[in-house]
Amino acid sequence: MRRVLLRAILIAICLGAVGLAWIFGGRRLTLFVDRFGTAEIERIPVTQLGYNGAEMGGLILLATGMLDTTGPDDHPFPLRIAPDANNKLVLTTSGISFPLGELVPASSQEPASTFTVRPNKEDEVSLTVRRSFVSWPTPFEFNFMTGHSPSWKRHRYYELIWKKRSGAQLQMVWRFEQYFYSTDGWTGGDMTREGSTGLIKAEIKP
Repeated sequence: MRRVLLRAILIAICLGAVGLAWIFGGRRLTLFVDRFGTAEIERIPVTQLGYNGAEMGGLILLATGMLDTTGPDDHPFPLRIAPDANNKLVLTTSGISFPLGELVPASSQEPASTFTVRPNKEDEVSLTVRRSFVSWPTPFEFNFMTGHSPSWKRHRYYELIWKKRSGAQLQMVWRFEQYFYSTDGWTGGDMTREGSTGLIKAEIKP
């Protein structure tokens, strides 16, 4: 009887330790698992792209919404987006340039700092939305303003892939957090967290 009781206590202690590790280390665990794969939610063709703001730290405008070019450190990601002498909008990072497309006339309602391009007919451009396979519990979070706090969180990713006929490719990846509420379910995945969310990758393969 004593042996069974001790075994039950040991199992309870182990389960409690695992639970605490999941609560306090769940975010790191999710980030680790995300390196090996995420679940695709949808893939959206991109027929037009806009850019608003300074050459660094501006906003990429898509039909699905806006994506900031600020990194997780709250500083502009090391890339530059600006028109060139040939009236093309060009993205440059790590010393490599990628022509996004020829500028189209902006509408009268758009600010002067907005540039708009449409991909060439031969280009393949899409925005893929993904999410983490693993979520983490947040039982100790409390919103003092609303009294309504999420019970779970997971990461949500936006991946922009732009392929040229020449074989050149641009890949940009954003990471955000998505909250789960017992009354509303999973909300839109656009929540930010300092040091973790924002533009996490911008790579050009010639």
